[in-house]
Amino acid sequence: MSEGGMSGVVVADSQICKIVEAGDGLYYRGYSITDLAAHCDFEEVVYLLLYGTLPKLDEFIAFQEELKNLRGIPKELKTLLAMIPADSNMMDVLRTAYSFMGSIYPEGQYSQEWICKKLIACCPTILCTWYHYHTSECHVPSESDDITLAEYFFKLFKLADTYTESQVRMLNLSLILYAEHEFNASTFTARVASSTNTDIYSAICAAIGALRGNLHGGANEAAIEFLLSFNDVNQVESTIINMIQNKEKIMGFGHRIYRAADPRSALIQESMMPMINTADLERLYQIALKVDGMMKTQKKLCTNVDYYTGLAYYAAGIPLNFYTPLFVMGRLAGWSAHIFEQRDSKKIIRPNANYSGSAPRQFVAMTDRD
Repeated sequence: MSEGGMSGVVVADSQICKIVEAGDGLYYRGYSITDLAAHCDFEEVVYLLLYGTLPKLDEFIAFQEELKNLRGIPKELKTLLAMIPADSNMMDVLRTAYSFMGSIYPEGQYSQEWICKKLIACCPTILCTWYHYHTSECHVPSESDDITLAEYFFKLFKLADTYTESQVRMLNLSLILYAEHEFNASTFTARVASSTNTDIYSAICAAIGALRGNLHGGANEAAIEFLLSFNDVNQVESTIINMIQNKEKIMGFGHRIYRAADPRSALIQESMMPMINTADLERLYQIALKVDGMMKTQKKLCTNVDYYTGLAYYAAGIPLNFYTPLFVMGRLAGWSAHIFEQRDSKKIIRPNANYSGSAPRQFVAMTDRD
């Protein structure tokens, strides 16, 4: 019997991702996250996860062009997005949109590969169309010459060329870092759904539902909200000590596998440094460093990928309600790869439970019950 949460239980073989505690710590299809982060656009990593190998130049150019052509959304979906209330959780918006797309582009008429590429490519379009309908009432174009998904997102979100190369590089990196992480809760959810031979949209929506839970997704948002609660770095030490004494959870720290360091954390921290260019952002960064140091010395906990990603998104001017949906934008590639792999296994996932309820009991008629 395993400890709660199935920690340490191996449920399947997989060729997609390897996580180890030491060294680079994370590998996609055999390539270290350090190499992928240093040399790839997100789209190249998407190709790797979907097809199992890095693309040649001509393959990559064709793949980029295909994704660009899949960014648009139909008018029926735009109508639906306009009907979703302005105060909705953006994860609900994304889940609803993808579920609706299952009726417009049903599997059977469209291949699983085409559907997954479509869901990835139009993710910024969905998010920004809904966002601007309720905030600026501006029209969001679904066609753009921007090659990367990261730049396309900023073009739609800011509706102008007011973003910087540093912001685009940071978002591109964060999408790579979020793209895949083995059998986490949402990925396992997608695999369980897929094992029943359901359609891709149902599996993706199930995964979004799992990521919506605050024990899985939302940590990047919670981390920046925590940092913003401090007015000054001098407030950090006493606050952290009190929270530790009261056994309060501090988001952005600790990981089920990584004990010494999450390799993704240092990468996103480094990428955001060009954006720490105001007194307020420098103050916030110093607060983040102080909290980081306190957690290392007091709790022996390292930052995970969400801690500095929240600060990076904040420094780029991205509203908090986008943070977990941007996680989805990256993780769609990993979810898709796992759905394909689970389908190929042709096995339904059906674990057993260790019964801990009552011993056999005598049935008593209702009129005789105490």
